[in-house]
Amino acid sequence: MIHPARRVVLACMAALFPALAGCGPCRYYQITDPATGRVYYTRSGPIVTETCGLWRYDSGAVRFTDIPSGADVTLGASEIREVAPADVPARPHPTTRPH
Repeated sequence: MIHPARRVVLACMAALFPALAGCGPCRYYQITDPATGRVYYTRSGPIVTETCGLWRYDSGAVRFTDIPSGADVTLGASEIREVAPADVPARPHPTTRPH
């Protein structure tokens, strides 16, 4: 026989497991605009948020935030491939002007 407290814990774990299973790390992508050849980098995870999202539309367009520039980008056509986090260029730090 299962102790009542243990039964509650097991029930809570069973209820939370599907929600927690989708909370994995973001994946990183290199997105190339075939019209210009410009390369962008973004990340996307199982839960799309403002800072972790790659939206794909039925029309084939994609919308994302470019990591290096911080710009919001929408492309009508694109080539997307997954890359390692180490392959993504870091966002440059703002430089300070001399006084």
